[in-house]
Amino acid sequence: MTDRVNTLIVALEDDYRVDDIKDLMRAISLLSGVLKVEHGKPVDSNDWSIECRIRQEFGERLWDVLYPKKETK
Repeated sequence: MTDRVNTLIVALEDDYRVDDIKDLMRAISLLSGVLKVEHGKPVDSNDWSIECRIRQEFGERLWDVLYPKKETK
């Protein structure tokens, strides 16, 4: 038996103004089986700082992959 799903979460690739996503929200609401479409929380400074930390950590890990530290014995 397969699992049942009652919610989908969509992540947008960038920050958009609410006015600019009204048409997208309207189009999603027209799909069969969609009960309600809402936009998420407004972007704030915490979002920006979290993104900066993630970029920094990702950069460090990528650097370690490209230039691994040589073990000395």
